[in-house]
Amino acid sequence: MDDFKKVLDEEGCSLFIGYTGMPAYKHPLINQRMGYGKNCPLDCPLYNGKNNIYHDGLCPVAEDLFPRMLLVYTFSSTEYHKRNAECLSKSLKRLS
Repeated sequence: MDDFKKVLDEEGCSLFIGYTGMPAYKHPLINQRMGYGKNCPLDCPLYNGKNNIYHDGLCPVAEDLFPRMLLVYTFSSTEYHKRNAECLSKSLKRLS
């Protein structure tokens, strides 16, 4: 993945590897209960459960997949996406 990332950067691609780098349940906003209100979302007063914990390894496929996910913004112009597609094509050809 390091070579892929390097080539994407060299080609000027607007693609990001790793997305957030973690499944949602491992994100500090959720894991450290920093969401709206006190202790939300895991121990939110609107939820009946208490002491909800999402431990490492809960979703091994997701945890394995995240470092290889590509993030591409979809709210841009057609030209942006054409340039990104060409850039990705060039990058993949360089690596093959």
